[in-house]
Amino acid sequence: MAIKTFTTGEVLTASDTNTYLSNSGLVYIASTTFAGATPGVEMSNCFSSTYDNYEVLISYYGSASTNTSIQMMTGTNTKDVSATYTRVGYYWTSSITNFNAAGQTAWFNINHGTNSASPSNAQWTIYKPNVSGVKTESRSRGYSGDSDLTVSIDQYTAATTAYTGLYLFPTSGTITGTITIYGYRKP
Repeated sequence: MAIKTFTTGEVLTASDTNTYLSNSGLVYIASTTFAGATPGVEMSNCFSSTYDNYEVLISYYGSASTNTSIQMMTGTNTKDVSATYTRVGYYWTSSITNFNAAGQTAWFNINHGTNSASPSNAQWTIYKPNVSGVKTESRSRGYSGDSDLTVSIDQYTAATTAYTGLYLFPTSGTITGTITIYGYRKP
């Protein structure tokens, strides 16, 4: 779509407004609320060729204080458990710690506590998860309310699979919370 330039005194029509509104911003894709999920939560068929990039918001707490991870999925519920996940980033509470690792079987999300009044929150931008032949990359920022742990991490999977969903799971115990996914409109 060509960019239209408006000049002083020109009328902005409903058609122009609708065109610009429909070609920008985030579009709600899906959301799930889960309680006592074990071993984790699947978000199937949330990535498609309609959007290249996605924003994922996660808020949760668990039955035990532990870490959570994310694996990408294909089809309805096939998890990519191969050792192709890599992370580069930091986590910190009172000091900054390098948190790099290659050859992992999942992406790291954030740790969480057991207090529903102080949940852990994470914001993920996932790039090209449904584009075949391209590595899926992500940028995430998370905060654990119980422990004041903050994570800032870039991750990718070396697999060039067209993924259709994701799976959030704790190291142990159960998790309760929400996951909401938005797609970035293509220009």
